[in-house]
Amino acid sequence: MMGKLSFETAVSTIDSLSDIYLFIDEPLHLVSQTVVFNLDKVYIPPNLYKIAHELNTDRNVLYEPEIFPALSLYHFKPIHINVFTSGKVVVLGKDALQSAHHIKNWLHCLLCIV
Repeated sequence: MMGKLSFETAVSTIDSLSDIYLFIDEPLHLVSQTVVFNLDKVYIPPNLYKIAHELNTDRNVLYEPEIFPALSLYHFKPIHINVFTSGKVVVLGKDALQSAHHIKNWLHCLLCIV
């Protein structure tokens, strides 16, 4: 499930999926694959153009603000990271929850260097 769902809508959707899975003879297995956090030590908005330019030799970086307003990092494949100028970070993919602390530290070091 993706998007801005209310908690009630999410629960209702999960209940509907549970009902469907009763007929499939497979257990319903839910996994969170998205983590959202703020870069709390960032006092000024990160300069995403500069970061993208500094990491330009790395093919795991994409920043096209006309298409999507975030710096997309694919450094931790299969995890995908979006960094917004507000300092908000969205980490998507398998094992995102387990890697979130390491990714947050890596981003803080990256922003200090750039």
